[in-house]
Amino acid sequence: MNKLAQKISVVALAGTAAALTFAGSAQAATLTQTVSATKPVTTTNYTDTLSVAQFDGSLGTLTKVTFSLAGTVLGNANAESLDAAPATVTLNLSAGINLNLPAALGGGLLVNVTPLANQVFNASAFDGTFDFAGTSGAAFTGLTNTDSDSAIKTDAPTLAFFTGLSTVNMGLVASGLSSGSGSGNLVTQFQTQAGAELQVTYEYTTPDPVVVPEPTALLGLSSVAFLGLIGRRKKTV
Repeated sequence: MNKLAQKISVVALAGTAAALTFAGSAQAATLTQTVSATKPVTTTNYTDTLSVAQFDGSLGTLTKVTFSLAGTVLGNANAESLDAAPATVTLNLSAGINLNLPAALGGGLLVNVTPLANQVFNASAFDGTFDFAGTSGAAFTGLTNTDSDSAIKTDAPTLAFFTGLSTVNMGLVASGLSSGSGSGNLVTQFQTQAGAELQVTYEYTTPDPVVVPEPTALLGLSSVAFLGLIGRRKKTV
């Protein structure tokens, strides 16, 4: 083999290696899907359920479920200080909202939020009239606030339970936690309402896509064919 033929052979092998090295690669894609359910603001205390759609297993393989709970407290607060001396009174309008696992998964607490709206006022010594007004009393309406938290599940029983074409019912419990403080002799009155919004995010992987060679790989294969043709023509000469 002369020197030109040797060079062509080396280049041809290099082109083949390039074609193998730059061939297209394939990896499973990770995607998310979110479903939600809402409980309107309602007077506490109550027990209810939130229903969310399951993950459709035909889309891929479920790997993680994130439960995001946002709770809202709304209501009114009244107070009258009966003390013989002035006092700084704090009113806390609050609710405890618990999201529980389905009974099939144990039914335990999953996420808890405690939205709190507070109001402070300076009360004089009791003014002699019990009316939640005057100098020793106060009334506040439309107090509101929110709180949120989340939990993640990746265990096999949870992933299996949330995969399907139906719905899952999750327990929701809302309790009134409103209170007042600051006066030794304090009369309070609360109207406490609570609502919640649940978002369930499914994280899943899709099947591996078909491997398609990248343009660089095709270019390498074309170079091999072209150089091989040159080699054959030189050898004939």
